[in-house]
Amino acid sequence: MDGEREVSPHRAPGSSSRMDGRADDGAHDDGFQIEVVDTWPGIAVVAVAGDVDLHSAPEFREALSKLADSDTTRQVTLDLSDVTFLDSMAIGVILGAKKRLVASGRDLELVVGNPDIRRIFEITMLDRIFALHATLAEAGIADYKAASTEG
Repeated sequence: MDGEREVSPHRAPGSSSRMDGRADDGAHDDGFQIEVVDTWPGIAVVAVAGDVDLHSAPEFREALSKLADSDTTRQVTLDLSDVTFLDSMAIGVILGAKKRLVASGRDLELVVGNPDIRRIFEITMLDRIFALHATLAEAGIADYKAASTEG
């Protein structure tokens, strides 16, 4: 096969299925975290960290669906600053949330500080669909992390 690796649709457990070459053993130990923070009435920030992939997609989808179903949330800012990996399943979840929010006259904006993650949106031309910001401040959101620790 001249140096090309044949990829089987039926991989053995523990074999790598990730584009970054790290092993995917089926365990959900990728540091995925999600936190929904209301910064002020009608605006929610969803802070996401770690690997957003096939394993974390259901939890990710559920959090975004709750916001899309809420009549009080008019804008969602998805903070992907601490995301280390994003696969096509995660992109599908983000696109689905955008579609649901826009259909009801609301908006979804993204904070993408990591150049590698930002590049995914640029390569797929999704930077034309989403408002991409480098920081929360650029997105017009106050520092919610500091506000959420003040009691």
